[in-house]
Amino acid sequence: MIYVDSWNIKKPKLKKESIKKTLVEFYKLLNTDGLVYIDIINKKEFDKEKYPIIEEFGEKIIDGKRVKVTWELLHDYKEKIRVWKSIVVSNGKKHEFVNYGYLLRHEELVKLMEEVGFRDVKEVKIDGEKNYNVFVGYKHP
Repeated sequence: MIYVDSWNIKKPKLKKESIKKTLVEFYKLLNTDGLVYIDIINKKEFDKEKYPIIEEFGEKIIDGKRVKVTWELLHDYKEKIRVWKSIVVSNGKKHEFVNYGYLLRHEELVKLMEEVGFRDVKEVKIDGEKNYNVFVGYKHP
């Protein structure tokens, strides 16, 4: 949801209105009593004293190559942008992939979902999920 209008785009123009338009389209597509499932960044990422947040996933041997994956997460609160950099080092060669997303707080998502018509919007816990928080909402008559 937060990557609407931005996936694989350098310097995207991110707007909360695009997220709301996407939610409207989801709502239109659902049957009555249908459910929408939306995951967004985990609350643990917000309001840190220091950025980037660095998450290392360790090293593995894949197809005979030593591979290491690291994420760097930055929040630009002024511009409302989240930068997610995935860094892959394979046999000593570094590859970086950068994606930008709208920095959407959970309260904002719930409010937008309710504004477009979703009811009973709530966060649900998913066993084993540690990087995202999941929200659901229903389309009632």
